Amino acid sequence: MSLINWQRLNFKIGEIFRLGFLLALIAWCILPANSSDVFAYVGFGRIAGIYHLNPYIHGYSEISDFYSRYAWFKQSMPYGAIVLPIFILAGFLSQLNVFVSLYFLKLVSLVAYGCIVWLLYSILKPLNLNTSYSLFLFAFNPFILLELIINAHNDSLLILFSLLAIFALQRQWYTVAVGMALLSTLVKIPGAVLLIAILAYLIQQRQWKALIYSLISSLILLGVLKITLLPNIEAISSLVNPNSEENSIFGVLLRQTKKFGLYAELKNNGFLRIHSILFGIFCLWRLRMIRDFHSLVKETIYLTLGLVTLYSVQFRPWYITWLVPYAAIAKSEQLRQIIVLFSFTVLTFYAVPNRYLSFEVNAIQYILAYGVPLVVSGWIATHPRVNTV
Repeated sequence: MSLINWQRLNFKIGEIFRLGFLLALIAWCILPANSSDVFAYVGFGRIAGIYHLNPYIHGYSEISDFYSRYAWFKQSMPYGAIVLPIFILAGFLSQLNVFVSLYFLKLVSLVAYGCIVWLLYSILKPLNLNTSYSLFLFAFNPFILLELIINAHNDSLLILFSLLAIFALQRQWYTVAVGMALLSTLVKIPGAVLLIAILAYLIQQRQWKALIYSLISSLILLGVLKITLLPNIEAISSLVNPNSEENSIFGVLLRQTKKFGLYAELKNNGFLRIHSILFGIFCLWRLRMIRDFHSLVKETIYLTLGLVTLYSVQFRPWYITWLVPYAAIAKSEQLRQIIVLFSFTVLTFYAVPNRYLSFEVNAIQYILAYGVPLVVSGWIATHPRVNTV
């Protein structure tokens, strides 16, 4: 309702900062609502900090202590090394009290949220966009408050480093931009979408010196990680979470082929390889469209949408949080509205507990989550007057 009545409300920048801080503080006080990932984070930190084991090789299934009942994720860590120091500190705090470690991680998310809002403000100032409206799209979005602060997903750090990369790129600090995008990738692998988009932009702009410096520094950092934390294929493969649940559109289809005994035949006939090739062609097509700052933001949105909705076998609602800050700085009002709507319709995946999921229920969820934004997108495209704020 606030978005619909924006012309009448028209919050000032100062009001958005003050009210946003109040909302974020309230969200920080609330215990995780429908996610237990934060307990897994503490578990990874305990593996590395308390037991001095490599969390990319060892899982909590090898450990038996008071925290075992909280450490529901028994496999090795699927997140990048940049979050490990934070997890380790949370692991040490869990020795005092589990809730202390939980609220420490929520505090990290709260600080990251504040930094993200400030970065969005800094990025928006030179752009010819409605700054207060754009900030409102992110800072007051209930989905963002739920997933980043209440549930304390580490996606807040992925978003933070992504926006630091955008901020640096906007100021033509090209090497810094690549470095920040790499750090975003070292939170979660999907951060590589922005990294690849920035590299494509630098190639298009013929910034060869920045590309060389970035390549050298990135190889040094990755080399250090390879020696210290990722010594073998087993450790590296943990970053892509090979045991991930098949619950995306593509994942549900794969699950059905396994159910009816068709998966082996499709795999032998190269279906999975063809699927990867088609996604690669899609990525190359969109990367060729990058010409300037605004097109980089737009194509990063398209590439991220393609990754999480069409290519990945796993889909989690909070993946859409990656798109909301891009919506705030996107030039296309249609893209903004669709992503904001998507951040609400995706909550249908929380409507039914996982134990009750079936193919039919999954189908209804995807129709509501994806179908509604697609229909509205078509309606907006044929009614240009709604594209203005």
